[in-house]
Amino acid sequence: MVKKNYVLPILIIGLSIVFALISIGVYFTRGKSKFWISKKMLIGSFLLSLTAITNHSCTGTCYEDEDPSNIINLYGAEYSNRIVIDINQTTTITGCLYHRNDTDYSFMITDTLNIDTIQVGDVKPFDGEFNEYSEEIIIELDSTLPTNKYYLQLYKGKATNPDYSIASFILDLKNED
Repeated sequence: MVKKNYVLPILIIGLSIVFALISIGVYFTRGKSKFWISKKMLIGSFLLSLTAITNHSCTGTCYEDEDPSNIINLYGAEYSNRIVIDINQTTTITGCLYHRNDTDYSFMITDTLNIDTIQVGDVKPFDGEFNEYSEEIIIELDSTLPTNKYYLQLYKGKATNPDYSIASFILDLKNED
């Protein structure tokens, strides 16, 4: 077991020294010798393979996983963060909240410079109560919103006291008669 812990680092150090010596050979031949270039590529690829093995020796991933809670998918924005709404046809945005871990969610609509707040409200569950792990949600827009592009920010917490942002979208309100 002890030998296993030292063999790979010693092998990588030894190959690095050989790679450096071969690189000197390539330098002195000004890159015209097929022999030195092929040896450099052979040792370099072997060295890359060994370092890749050592870097990916963790189980799964070496980094902490991101918290997969409160993932919001708004319908109509599956492949982008842009939602286009015809304000004459509907004033609601629907979607799904996955891996829910709270009972209060809110939204804020601001101008595209994120300076002026246009509308603030609570995100509502489709069935009236946040009681499932994944919930269908509704965002009710003010019917008097002028047609324009806005930012739609979704927050954890009530509209009166939002905790932190969990999603943001570009909201493009149209008025197509």
